[in-house]
Amino acid sequence: MFQDEYRKDMEAVGPTEEQLARLMAALEEQEEKPVKTVKLTFKTVLLAAALCVAMAVTVLAVSPGLREALGELLSGFEPYVQTVDGTTAVADGIEIKVVSAMSDPNTARIYYEVRDLKGNRVDDKSIIDVEAYIPEEGEEKWDTMSFSGGSSLRYDPESKAALMDTQVHWERNRIENATVHLDLSDLITSTEWLCVPFPEDVKLTDRKLDSETLKDGRVVLKPNQTFRALEHGHYALSSFGFGSDNRLHYLWQINDPDFNLEESFIRCGVWSKSEMLYQDSRGKEGAPCEKDYYDAPDPVLFQKDGVLYYDDVYNAGVEDMEDIWWGDIQGFYCTGVRIEGPWSIDVPLVNAPVREIDMNGHKLYNGAVTEKLSLSPLSATLTSSLPDPGRWASIMFDMALYLKDGTVIPDQWGRGNFSKDPDRASNYWVFDEPIVPEDVVGVAIGQWYIPIEGNTAQPGRWLPEMP
Repeated sequence: MFQDEYRKDMEAVGPTEEQLARLMAALEEQEEKPVKTVKLTFKTVLLAAALCVAMAVTVLAVSPGLREALGELLSGFEPYVQTVDGTTAVADGIEIKVVSAMSDPNTARIYYEVRDLKGNRVDDKSIIDVEAYIPEEGEEKWDTMSFSGGSSLRYDPESKAALMDTQVHWERNRIENATVHLDLSDLITSTEWLCVPFPEDVKLTDRKLDSETLKDGRVVLKPNQTFRALEHGHYALSSFGFGSDNRLHYLWQINDPDFNLEESFIRCGVWSKSEMLYQDSRGKEGAPCEKDYYDAPDPVLFQKDGVLYYDDVYNAGVEDMEDIWWGDIQGFYCTGVRIEGPWSIDVPLVNAPVREIDMNGHKLYNGAVTEKLSLSPLSATLTSSLPDPGRWASIMFDMALYLKDGTVIPDQWGRGNFSKDPDRASNYWVFDEPIVPEDVVGVAIGQWYIPIEGNTAQPGRWLPEMP
């Protein structure tokens, strides 16, 4: 289920870069050359007539109400957009049709239309589970793949169709003009991703809050002990603190009677400060935390005085109060239904060109040692080795691109996937607008700047602030 996958992702990734920055000491400032920072907008100026025709065919393949939306999403990428014909699957009255794709040897973006042929089950908050593989390559050859997307980008109520996309990233082996097989299943409607700050005025104390025991033996907090309304209104923080079982509880008040527990997941996360310091390659303090704060029962939904409550519990007690730290409120909030499918589609791909750069063994904040950077107009992919497999493999810092004319493209959000080998990692940055790989003369991963000459990385330096 989506909540199970989300739980795994939250536990693996841990806090965001911004959250880490609030806890850890700032990096030492070091002298650097002044660099002009500009938020660039790159648009392709001239397109060949054939490419324009291909793009027009792609857009016309979409429902009329979604044509403009797809055109906006692909604006600037026209030279790399591929027309995909005859890729449609139908199950449970839901039709899924691939309308366009673009790829390089490390990543692919695939756009498809999801339409309800029988009713109004598809909406602007639908999500779908996606798995991808390359049949002719075999799992062992391409090692691992990661997938993202599968949520509504735009919705057209007249055609009862949603435009969705899936991004695919494969590690270690370059995939040349492959056919990707998509297995789609479990379309879930009316599902919203929510992320809101935890109320700053709610403080954790060593006082045990009033608790009660449900019929199944579960201990939950009693409502309205630290009540705070939240900005979105779907749910509120009813009580927060240690229960009579000496575990940390979040009790959420659910404000929608159609709340679907099976497809929802609300979480702040609880981490160890000492573990976070241990994971920081520049930190000298801290040691691994031996206690698993996630070793606790799954959340439980119950009703009291006609109101729905959702109790989420962590294996952290009063004795851990100085070590625990929590982040923003995140999760899936579902009031819809699940449509199982499945739908299977083959998507042929034609790659955009790539520039390969020898990254010359730079050691990053998490202990990863850089090996190769692949730059295409669509994305950047960094492969690294991990001398200390116990450290986080994902690089969640932003990447900034430094161009030969002195300008900088900041704020490229990083994502990563874990290799089958514990000593390797692959991380990637997908661009909102295309770049010219040959124009890149340096990159910054977080605040670590790496100049590039030719196709070889040079010695790096720390920047005084994020680009």
